[in-house]
Amino acid sequence: MDDSTAGVGSAGPRCPWCSGVLASADDAVCPACGATLTSEAEPQIPGVTTLVAAPSARLGRPQNRSRLLQWLSGEPADEVATPAAAPGSLAPPPEEVRREIRRLELAAHLTNLTAEASAIAAEEVLGARTADDAAAAEVALETARKVAADARAVSEALQAGPPDEEPPSGSAAV
Repeated sequence: MDDSTAGVGSAGPRCPWCSGVLASADDAVCPACGATLTSEAEPQIPGVTTLVAAPSARLGRPQNRSRLLQWLSGEPADEVATPAAAPGSLAPPPEEVRREIRRLELAAHLTNLTAEASAIAAEEVLGARTADDAAAAEVALETARKVAADARAVSEALQAGPPDEEPPSGSAAV
């Protein structure tokens, strides 16, 4: 590598920013671009060469941050006093509420099973029709009708509510 490619050659010193020719190596400012080449004092750049004081220290009051930001930054959360639970608020619901919950669960389960049975019956009907088997299609269609009727009967029984009598303790309830 010769002097002309090193940046300092027969033309004299060059500016490191714009590669303009300098009158002397001791110039403080580049005449072409105005860049500062030398400085007596070290530059003070907040956040780069000097530490920046925390905003809460400058303001003299604690910094309010959301709980999400505190959690993300790993700061300990301020302890917030939670109110005590009211007496009886954690008790199980009364029997009639539990019965209604069970009834709704059964109705939802029945709806799912009915939809599944209807879909299976419809697939059988379509399969029999594509196979040109009229007798099998009629049987599948009749089965689908029976499933729908049974589902309606059970749904009406659920809507009517529980029977007046409880089943005997030895038998299983459906």
